[in-house]
Amino acid sequence: KNEALALFVVKWLCTRCEGEVQKRMLERLRLLYQPCDAGPRVVKLDDVRGWLSTEPAPTDEKHDMIVIDEGHHVYSDESVRGTVEKYTAPLLASSRPDPPRGFPRFLILSDVSQSYDLNPQYPADLPEVRLTEVVRSSQRIHAGAAAFQLDAKHKIETTCKNDTPGPPLKTVMFPSPSESERFTTYAAHLVQALVDHVVTTFAGLSLDDRVAVVVPDQPFLERFRPCLEGGRL
Repeated sequence: KNEALALFVVKWLCTRCEGEVQKRMLERLRLLYQPCDAGPRVVKLDDVRGWLSTEPAPTDEKHDMIVIDEGHHVYSDESVRGTVEKYTAPLLASSRPDPPRGFPRFLILSDVSQSYDLNPQYPADLPEVRLTEVVRSSQRIHAGAAAFQLDAKHKIETTCKNDTPGPPLKTVMFPSPSESERFTTYAAHLVQALVDHVVTTFAGLSLDDRVAVVVPDQPFLERFRPCLEGGRL
């Protein structure tokens, strides 16, 4: 849906290959994210700073494989779907399992439970593969997420690979501060929660790129972030 999420996937790929393999992977990889009418993007890696960035890709390229993530969003938005189909149309014939060698592949990753539209307009006659095993979460998170699944039958089929129940959610409560101290108070309690709970529970684990802070909206973020970054605690 956006550059940040696309680069997160690229970072995940980069952690699984290095050296010449990583270099060749990045040279062949293209990203398409909103606004989609800007076209595919080439990924660049700054080896010194370890930063990923993108720039426009050549317009005449052909693609051997296309993977559409968040397909339930892409195919629920007519304008986005139309742009994406300019690139996917040539690959539809190769979406069958085990195509002849040299054929491109076409894959849509989707979860209708996350969609605003319960009937996304996917390309016709594509074979469906249903994934039922959760491998990245604890049993506790798996059980909580099941409440959001739309299909009761498939909810029962979904299993968790991990045997670990996982820690329960931790609630931190504090008195409502005055408006003038609202954001500094929230920031102070956030940092304290990280120190008292997260660092203690996961001792020795680096929190770099592992902690996400969810806020209500953009105006809240604009006033909250300086309290964390500006040393005003």
